[in-house]
Amino acid sequence: MRFSIADATGQEREPWLAVSFVPMVLVVALTLVAGVWLLHTNNIDSPSTPFDAVAWRAVADTSGPNPRGAMVHDLMRHHLPVGMARQEVEQLLGPPSSRETDTDWEYGLGPEIGGWLYMDGYTLDLRFGRDGRLLRTELTQH
Repeated sequence: MRFSIADATGQEREPWLAVSFVPMVLVVALTLVAGVWLLHTNNIDSPSTPFDAVAWRAVADTSGPNPRGAMVHDLMRHHLPVGMARQEVEQLLGPPSSRETDTDWEYGLGPEIGGWLYMDGYTLDLRFGRDGRLLRTELTQH
């Protein structure tokens, strides 16, 4: 459907609003769609690399970028179910970087998570119940 306006001489012209506004709306809409897509695909919660227990345990230094940060989301979603025994977790991940108590463990991840480099490092924090079963996992930025 095409709209036009007739001027005083009877000659039809396209309205300036339709000519300038429609392309501008399309550009803004495409920009918003592209921005949302970029934010979604680069979201810190987006998994990027499948978990590999051997590569995880091989990391000795978490002060800089290392493979743990790329694997942590897959690890949390698919390999650390609530109720998992403490011994199973240690067998899977190796000893924690920090073990404040038998119920609070930390695994150093380094400053790179999901392909993004941050100023401060992250840890994977695990909380176990008194029965030695996993209650909760979370990422913490320090």
